[in-house]
Amino acid sequence: MEIKIYRHVIERFILELQRNYPKKMFGYFLSDNNDNIASSFYIFDSDDRQNEENSERFIKLGKYYENNVNAGFVSSMEETFKFEQHLMINNFKKLGVFHVHLRHPAIFSIVDKELHPSPNLWHLIISMRNFHKPSLSVFEVTKDWFEERELVVIDSLDSRVSNFKEKTEFYFVNTILNSIGNQSKETQISVLSELLSTPGLPHEVLVKILIYCKNKKEPDIQRLYSTWKEMNKVEVDLNYSKVSNTRMITNTPITNFQYKQVFPEHIFDDEYKDFPVVNISWYSAKLFSEITGTSLLTEEIWTKYCDDKVGENFWEHYNPELMEFAVYSENSNNNLQKVGTKKSNQFGLFDMQGNAWEWCESEKNSIAPTKGGSYLAFPEMCRQIVSQFELKDFFAKDITFRVMKEGKYEI
Repeated sequence: MEIKIYRHVIERFILELQRNYPKKMFGYFLSDNNDNIASSFYIFDSDDRQNEENSERFIKLGKYYENNVNAGFVSSMEETFKFEQHLMINNFKKLGVFHVHLRHPAIFSIVDKELHPSPNLWHLIISMRNFHKPSLSVFEVTKDWFEERELVVIDSLDSRVSNFKEKTEFYFVNTILNSIGNQSKETQISVLSELLSTPGLPHEVLVKILIYCKNKKEPDIQRLYSTWKEMNKVEVDLNYSKVSNTRMITNTPITNFQYKQVFPEHIFDDEYKDFPVVNISWYSAKLFSEITGTSLLTEEIWTKYCDDKVGENFWEHYNPELMEFAVYSENSNNNLQKVGTKKSNQFGLFDMQGNAWEWCESEKNSIAPTKGGSYLAFPEMCRQIVSQFELKDFFAKDITFRVMKEGKYEI
C-alpha cells in the first residue's frame, strides 16, 4: 500500500494541530479524485470522551485514561452526521483516518486499533509530545493486523516525491561536509580543524563533523577525531554492571547529575539530580558518549540485555510482574521517577523498561531507534522487540539514554 499526501496538505495539517494544541484531535484524510493522494483533511470539532458512559469505558482500560482525561476520542453522532454530509457535498472519498497522541510517540497500539477501527483505510498517528517537533507515522490496518508504511509526500507542482521522515531534518552541515570532500587533503584538514576548534557548536553539528572524521580513510583526518577526543575527554562517575567478560553497561540511564559533569550548562533542580536526563536529542546523547569514552547501546545489545518482563498478555495494562521492574502508565501517576526505584533485571540493570525511552546507536543519516517505553507507556510499548524511530534532532520529556564500555572485564 502506497500512502501519499500532497505537501501543502500535510504542512497545513501540522500547523492546524499546533494551533489547536493541546486539544485532542481526530479526523480523516480525503481525496476529491481517484488518484488516492490525500488532497484535503477533516478535523472533528466535538469530542464525547467526557460523557459518563464513555469515561467509564476508558477508565476500565487502565490508569493512563484515569490520569489523562483528554486521552482517547469519541466522535458525537451529530459530528459524524456532519462529516458524512461534508463528504457528499464535496464528492470526497475517505483515504485515511488520523488521531493525535499528546503524550505517546507516534506508535500504533492495540488500544488504537480498538478505539479507531478503520477497515480499508490507512491510519496516521501524530505525536505532539514535543509540540515544536510533531512526529508522524502511518500504518496499513486490516481486521487482523497492522504494519507501519512509508509516508510519501508529493509536491503538487512537479509530482516529486519524498519520504516525509527523511526530509524533515536540516542538512546544512551535510552540505559543508560534502563540499570539502572534493578539496585537497590540506584544505580538508584546515577546514575540519577550524570547525572542531570553534566554541559553542550545536551538538548536531559537532557530532556530524566527528563522525565524518572518524569514518574517513585518510589517516590525517582520522587523527583529527582521535585528537579531539583526547583533548575533550571528561571523566564521569558512572555506575556499571558487568554483563559479560567483554562488556559493561551503565546500570541506570544517565542522570541529570552525570550529564551536567559533561555539559555544565545543563540546568535542573537539585531534587532531580538522580532522575534520568531527558529532553535531549540523539546528538547530545552521542556527544556525551564520545566525550566520556563510551558508546550508545546498539538495538541488538539493548534487546539482549533487556530481560523482558512484559509477558504474553502485553495488551493488558495491569501487569503485576512488570510493576516490580518498571515505571509505566499503570504505576507512574504520570510522573518520571528517580532512577533505580524498581528492581534490577537479571543483568543488574535498572529501568531498562519504563521510566524513559532510551536512544540507541544508529548509522542511519537522520533517524535513530528508541527502546524501552516510558512512565507514560503501555506494557506493549515496553516490550524488548519494540523500536520507536525518531529523528536524531528530536527530544522529549520521556527520552533518555545509557552507555556502555567494551573491553576485557572479570565477572
